[in-house]
Amino acid sequence: MSWITKGNIEEFNERDAITTIKKLELKRQQLKSEGNGKKLSTAELKLLLSAYNYTGNEKLSNKIATTLIERRNNRAEQASSKEEIDIANKLTIDNLDIPY
Repeated sequence: MSWITKGNIEEFNERDAITTIKKLELKRQQLKSEGNGKKLSTAELKLLLSAYNYTGNEKLSNKIATTLIERRNNRAEQASSKEEIDIANKLTIDNLDIPY
């Protein structure tokens, strides 16, 4: 594969990263303008983070990384809260005096 040089691969990767950024930022803006509370998925944010990292945009990379951490923490809190509710419901059911 002597016809592929290092410069060509790097240029291809950078163009791909820029295309990914444009596509996902457009989608993010569209979701935001719809006003229905929808956001990019976690997978899309990870892809956007990778693209910004590749292009060297540390400011936006850090912002997206922070968002991903917040989402992970929120999911953990929601899962914990759901488990607590499930346990409370089971205890309530167990404590009911149901004549058989």
